[in-house]
Amino acid sequence: MLTRLLRAGAEENTLATCDYQLACGHDVYVLHGDEYDADYISTLNPRLHIVPVMDLVHPIAPLSDFKGWLALRRAYKAIRPDVVHTHQSKAGILGRLAALGQGCIIVHTVHIAHWLSVGRAKQRLFVAIERFCSNRSHELIDVSEGVRDACLEQGIGRAEHHHVIHSGMNIRKFIDKTDSPDWKSFIPEWKQDERPFVVLMLAAFEPRKRQEAFLHAIAPILKRNPTMCMVFCGQGARLDAARQLARDLGINEQVHFAGYITDPENYVSLADVCVLSSEREGLPRVLIQYVAGRRPVVMNHLTGVEVVIKHDHNGTILPANDIDATAAEVERLFNDGDARRAMCKAAGDIDITSWDVDYMGVQIQKVYDRAFARTRTLAAGSP
Repeated sequence: MLTRLLRAGAEENTLATCDYQLACGHDVYVLHGDEYDADYISTLNPRLHIVPVMDLVHPIAPLSDFKGWLALRRAYKAIRPDVVHTHQSKAGILGRLAALGQGCIIVHTVHIAHWLSVGRAKQRLFVAIERFCSNRSHELIDVSEGVRDACLEQGIGRAEHHHVIHSGMNIRKFIDKTDSPDWKSFIPEWKQDERPFVVLMLAAFEPRKRQEAFLHAIAPILKRNPTMCMVFCGQGARLDAARQLARDLGINEQVHFAGYITDPENYVSLADVCVLSSEREGLPRVLIQYVAGRRPVVMNHLTGVEVVIKHDHNGTILPANDIDATAAEVERLFNDGDARRAMCKAAGDIDITSWDVDYMGVQIQKVYDRAFARTRTLAAGSP
């Protein structure tokens, strides 16, 4: 169960899980809400059963939410699942509420502590709802230790039901990528003859990723350093606005928008510095890709990120709301080749084996097995 099925990290995590489960011989359904990318869906494993639930919407909308809950109840009764595994915030709530009383195992993956970046009233509401749903879930999967700790601090689920399973991906293609691709074919708009200094951000274009704020911060730096090129990879609702902003700021000749890409390993290999300016996330998959590609990372602080980004070792972690400082650090590394090379070397010291996609699949299956075993034990011990 997902709220949205777009080209983004939580979806990649979910679909990688589905592919592993298909390979294990399971029958897998993907239920998603009204925001989806039809072209993306057409590329998925044809053995997946894709079920749109159009009343499942991203914003809070009481009438649509009630209709979405009813639609999910009907879908579950038709499918009769053994496991309902929910992802993302809205689907995580409605998907679990609809699964109550359906005789299935309920598992939820916490991709992000979404209550951390909202006002106090919303925070109380979100935490109360999450507590209710989590106390009625069989198991909870957290994409990072930081996300798990944020849940436990708010009394969301019990410690024994939380399992940290990192968001798996094919990390070998980043690790094994040792050659840098021909930059001219990846940045065709670059008008200068010499290779630019490449600053890369891999992120879907949505408000919490803050690409537009980063453009404002990096604009004067780009103008001071005409050999620097900012490369954005990703799609999303704010892509057109970001393109226009680059034109308005007069930096469009130094900014390249690659759109959705299928070969992020090539872009990471091309980069001199990798950046992330997100306001809130779990543990972003792109950080693992940056580290696997052995590139310096400059980012704003996110909960639990220290497990892969060691400040002043393989990257720099700036205050969460100081995007100007993030841009300034990019310029510092632009001028300090020794620091960049030291960070590249240090990236090889970070153990990222637990982000392997097959490892993730095995660990999720263990969570399911644990839930089934506990359920059978409780049933055998009941009068």
